[in-house]
Amino acid sequence: MDNSGVVLLKSAEKCKVVQKKLCFPSCIKSHWFLLVVNHPEKTIDYICSKGTPHIYKQYALCVKELLEVACGKEWSKYLVRIPLKIPKQTDATSCGIFVMKFMELWDGKKLSKKLKKKPELMRSEFLLKLLDNSLNERQTELYRMALA
Repeated sequence: MDNSGVVLLKSAEKCKVVQKKLCFPSCIKSHWFLLVVNHPEKTIDYICSKGTPHIYKQYALCVKELLEVACGKEWSKYLVRIPLKIPKQTDATSCGIFVMKFMELWDGKKLSKKLKKKPELMRSEFLLKLLDNSLNERQTELYRMALA
């Protein structure tokens, strides 16, 4: 890692923590998983739809060590947790959509509700949310194209 990341993290240390959780969607070897820094609980939660392969747990520990080096010893108190009751993907390509749902539903200890829908339906729902969002600058253009 170059020094710019460390400077950025040292600058962030001086900021007041205003978020209870910070989500870090991460990808290694085409697999997406989620790391959540949970300030009130002083944890870094590793959430993965594929189970808990060793390499990903090691990544969570590396993130913790990076935070310790860049931001100070306070981060050494943070524990890396691996929640057990996380839905598992049944195919090789749904990890990204699971990460998006995990970010939406993770309450700091568990998912706030069960995932009952198939990944294909979750993808469609997210697409509709993106298209229908008031911040979508191309929304009108896309609706016109869809109706043409």
